[in-house]
This record gives sequence, structure tokens and C-alpha cells, in this order.
Amino acid sequence: TFKSMFKWLIIFNFLIIASLSFSQSQKQLIQYADENFELGDYYGASLYYEKALKMDSTSIHLLFKYATSLRKYNNYTQAEYYYAKIFDKDLGGRIYPDAVFWLGIMQKNNGLYKDASKSFKKSKSVFGRKKKEYTYLKSKQEIASCSYAKRTKSEVIPNCTVLNLGEDVNT
Repeated sequence: TFKSMFKWLIIFNFLIIASLSFSQSQKQLIQYADENFELGDYYGASLYYEKALKMDSTSIHLLFKYATSLRKYNNYTQAEYYYAKIFDKDLGGRIYPDAVFWLGIMQKNNGLYKDASKSFKKSKSVFGRKKKEYTYLKSKQEIASCSYAKRTKSEVIPNCTVLNLGEDVNT
């Protein structure tokens, strides 16, 4: 009947309008986040990226922006989680080869030296053709750093006393 067809047409139009406003609001959230990021407000940017991710968590580009904003405001635990997610989604660093490097840095900052060492080895492999570039060289150095940290983590610090040298020092 005409009434039921009209009713379905109204519902269909409503769904189209709702989906258009949905994608527009996600674009706005990303725009706000990008603006905050450019201003150095990484915490504010992360809040907007997080809201945008709630609308669509499949975008690897949005995940990378979110992870980077988390890292830049020192939320290493969450940044580690998202860099790992990006590296898994990215199939070994095709779009974001830096993701596994930053994953290693986050793991190292979180005291996970064994995991960090594995990530830096993967990073070294990803950047293997660019052996003179910073990320390759830094990954190589970080492997050694993690090895040292694992060895010395359990060392006992000798009994010592820390003294306050007074107000004249470091004023």
C-alpha cells in the first residue's frame, strides 16, 4: 500500500541522513584532534581521536594518530597497546614501519625489556635496507640497551644514604 511504502521511504531517508551526519561528525572530531595535536595539546588530541575511534576503529591511520598522541603525552601503557594493534594490522610495517619501533620504546618505558628487545629486532628487520638511517641504528642500540637493562634489573644496589645538600644546590 501507499502508506506502508511512504513509511519505509521516510525511514530510509532518516537512515541516510543519520549516516551522513555520523561520518561528518567523525571528520570533525579528527579535525579537532589534528588541530590540538598541531598545537602540542596531545592529551586533548587523544580525547578527540578516541571519540573518533569509537565511531570507526578500523582505520589504521586513525589508530596511528591516536597511538602517537598517547605516546606524546606519556601514556605509555595505552600507546603500547595501540602500536601493537597497528603493527599486527599493518602486516609487518607496510604503511607504518615506525609502529614496531615505537612499540619497542613503549615496552622499554614500561619495563618490558624482553618484549622490547623482540620489537626492536623486528624494527631492525623492517628497516634492514636502510642501515644508515636513524631508526635502524637506534633499534640496534636499543637491543643492546634492553640487554643491559635485563642484566642489571635484578642487581642489588649497595647500601647508601642520600643526603639533601641544602638550598644552595640546584636553585
